[in-house]
Amino acid sequence: MSISDLKHTLRKYEFPACAKEALIRTEQLLVGRSAPSSKQLDIALEIISEFVFCESTRAAKEEVSIRSKNCSLSICTNETTKNTIFLSLFGGADTQKRLKILSILASMAVSASSTPVLLAVGVWLQQMGCSSPLSLQLVENIIRDHFHLNTCNQAALKSLAASAPQFVANFITAVTELYMQEVQGVRKLPPKNLLEVITSWVGKYYYLLPILRRFRVLRFLIWAIQIQQSYTAKL
Repeated sequence: MSISDLKHTLRKYEFPACAKEALIRTEQLLVGRSAPSSKQLDIALEIISEFVFCESTRAAKEEVSIRSKNCSLSICTNETTKNTIFLSLFGGADTQKRLKILSILASMAVSASSTPVLLAVGVWLQQMGCSSPLSLQLVENIIRDHFHLNTCNQAALKSLAASAPQFVANFITAVTELYMQEVQGVRKLPPKNLLEVITSWVGKYYYLLPILRRFRVLRFLIWAIQIQQSYTAKL
């Protein structure tokens, strides 16, 4: 089927049905016995741009709808397939302009403890690099939503390490990069509740211990414990 025929088929659907169908077609293009050709990649990215993110029309209500629609990732049952499609949605040249949508999606997934989405976000952080500007922006947005604006869900946050360990490990690594940076010789202090959740994760879930082999993460955790002790001493 040519790209024009495929677009003609997708335009028969109303939103968000067209977005779901577009993701199914994207899966067919990208996932198979052999690696997709450059032409297949181009077609997949074009379909995603027009029918998932509606970037040709910039319809705000459609963007809001896809944020909630994506949160289940129900059309992807295979981990490799899901991650391939997720990286097609939020990777590449369009990552920066889609970061706001990804941030809302990730924050919703944290609120809902949505394991499939959090695992995909964990892979995204790893692919982008936990110290990359995009990863740090995403993590800052999650911290703002869950450790500044909403401080009533700490118990749920502490359980994330059990359901989405890859996300948690990469989140901790990105948080380390975020707060170990010095601006004019001064480090930004992390919120107390963020430190409590991270030390709870590392103290309770032994499979997170390998990240302590990263010297920078270990330094951050030691610093975090010292900050927590100073918070406690002030009470």
